[in-house]
Amino acid sequence: MGNIPFYLYLSLAILEGISVFYFVFTFTKITSSKSRLILYAIIYALLTYLLRKLPISFGIHSLILICLTGGYISYYYKVKLSLSLFGMILAIAIIFFAELTTALLFTKILSKYHVMLSKPFWWFVSGLPHIVLLILIAIILRKIRGRINAE
Repeated sequence: MGNIPFYLYLSLAILEGISVFYFVFTFTKITSSKSRLILYAIIYALLTYLLRKLPISFGIHSLILICLTGGYISYYYKVKLSLSLFGMILAIAIIFFAELTTALLFTKILSKYHVMLSKPFWWFVSGLPHIVLLILIAIILRKIRGRINAE
C-alpha cells in the first residue's frame, strides 16, 4: 500500500468488493439487493485493509479473505461451502491474472511504470481493469445463464 492515501485505498477496495461479490453472487446464483452488495463491499474493503496490516506472509491475507468471505456467503445464503469458496477462489484468480496482465502491458507500454505507480492517482487507475473485467465476466455469465434457463 505504500504511500497510498487511506481514502484512495478504501475507494478502490470498495469497487473491488462490489465486483467480487457481484461475481460470486452470479456464480452461486444468489440474488441480493444493491444496498446489501454495497454493504458487503464496504466490509470487504475494511477487512482487506485490516488483513494487510497483520504481520503475516504475503498471500496469506488473500487466503484468509477467501475463507472468511466464502464461509460467510455459505452460512448466510445457505449455499454449499465448496461452491462459495470456489467462487471466491475464481474471483481472486481472475483479479490476480488481470493485475498481472495489466502490469505487464503497462511495463511494455510505459517504461516508467514503477514511477507511475508511486503516484496515488495512477495506482488507483491501474487497479480499475481487474474490477471492470470481473464485472464483465459476471454480466456475461448472468446472460448465458439467462439464455440457458429460457430454453
